[in-house]
Formats: sequence, structure tokens, C-alpha cells
Amino acid sequence: MSSAFWGPPDNLRLIVLDTETTLDNTGKRRIVSLGLVVCSGLAGSLGRQISWLVNPECPIDANSRSIHRIDDGDVADQPTFAEVWPEIAAYLKGSKDETVVLCAHYCRFDIPLLRDEIARVGASPDLPDLPLLDTWGALLELAEVEPPNRELPTVLAELGLKNEQHHDALADARATAKAARLLLERAANRGHTDLTALLAATGDGRTGTVRHQSKPKTEAAEPERPVMPDAHLVRHAEPFPAEPTPADWSNWRAFVIECAGLRCDELAEQRGVPDAAMR
Repeated sequence: MSSAFWGPPDNLRLIVLDTETTLDNTGKRRIVSLGLVVCSGLAGSLGRQISWLVNPECPIDANSRSIHRIDDGDVADQPTFAEVWPEIAAYLKGSKDETVVLCAHYCRFDIPLLRDEIARVGASPDLPDLPLLDTWGALLELAEVEPPNRELPTVLAELGLKNEQHHDALADARATAKAARLLLERAANRGHTDLTALLAATGDGRTGTVRHQSKPKTEAAEPERPVMPDAHLVRHAEPFPAEPTPADWSNWRAFVIECAGLRCDELAEQRGVPDAAMR
């Protein structure tokens, strides 16, 4: 890597964060967990790793609980966001010789959320004005990495990395930090050796200006339709008797079971079968 990218070895203070949340009764997001990884440069170990459980001052909704597995009992005795924010903010400061960059996987979620939480509780200090780096964004193109989609597990797999516990704030921050350092290295090897120019090229913005934007949904591949045996398709074309015998009903029930087993698209139609047969 070109030394021009970082300057002195400890010039870059890359702070990587991830949050886990819940919805309050107004539909607003509240933080229930936050993880931080503080990296100096790209070499060596990741650096300081810290996490907080946060009492959101509202019940954790069932859907959020199913994702991150944090329940009301886990946060009941934990500090509120107003109480933990000064400690978090202390890690976002660098020395006068450091360039501090805040990083997340999809900054448009975590950073506006963090800003909203600070405003909600009137916490101090304010969120410092920092440049952002997003491992979901244009950094992937600059590093010439083309994952099938941009979800964190997919990006990690494309880089040959793993996350031991997806949807755990600290584990996700740790995985994102590893990804960011590797993407920065790859980008530098492709000529992006000036940090200011690279940050401008990503268009990720700054902590005070980035706006919330819903993450584009990953398009799921259309499931492959099973091939129906010819004999099964022929039976669909056979009319159901107007006056069915017990044997006819028995055969029809067996055919419905066959349809279900084959995942046949015409299961609900059953052409020629009286409405009574579908009840």
C-alpha cells in the first residue's frame, strides 16, 4: 500500500459502529445495543472494541427481538442512551494529528438514528462533524468488489471474511471493521491513495448531513419451479365425475396429496372439481 494514503502509521482513526434497535409505540427507532471498534491505520489488530446495552425506555417489539435476541429483561437494568452517550462520544474524538473517519455498514441507517437519539434526549456533547465511510456504498466499486448483493454477510463472504454472530452490535462492528480495512487496502492498490479524494469519491457524506434512507431490499432469486411429471399434468386435465363414487373421492384426495408433495401450482385450482370437493 502506498504510504501516501495514510501518512504517519497512526494518522487514521477509523471508528466503526453498529446498532441494534427496537420500535417505540410511535414507530420511531430506539437503540438497544451499540458496538464500536476503534482502529488506527490498517495494520495489526483491530484495536479497542466496546459495546453497550441500552435501556430504550420502551418495550422491545417482537420483530426486533427475533432479529437481535435482546429482550426487555436484558436491558431493564442497563443505562439509558442519555447516560451512555458521553462515554460513546469520547471515543469519537481524535488527537490533532489524527484524521477521524466514522464507518458503518449502511451509514444511512445508523448515523441518522444516532443523531435522532442525541436530539431526543437532549444529550451532550453533540455528534461531532466527521466524514463517513460506508462498506455498503461506492467503496465497493473503488475496491472493485462486486458481491451479488450488499448485505453485510454477502460482502464479508466476497472478501473471504466471516462474522461469528450476525445482528450482534459488537460482532457486526468488528466484521465491518475488517471489511473496511480490506476494502481500503484494495482501493489503494487500485490507485485510490489519497484519503480525502477517496472519501469524496464515495459520496458517503458527513455525520451532520447524511439523511435516513431505507435500505434497498435485496432481490431474492425467484425459486426454481419444479418440473411436473407428464402423468401428473394429464390427470389435471381429466374432468371430475358429475356423480362421484367413494372411489372417485378417495382418488381425488390422493391426487391432492400428490399435488402438495410436488408443489404443483394447480393445487388450488383442481379444474373440473366441484366447489364442494374443495371444502
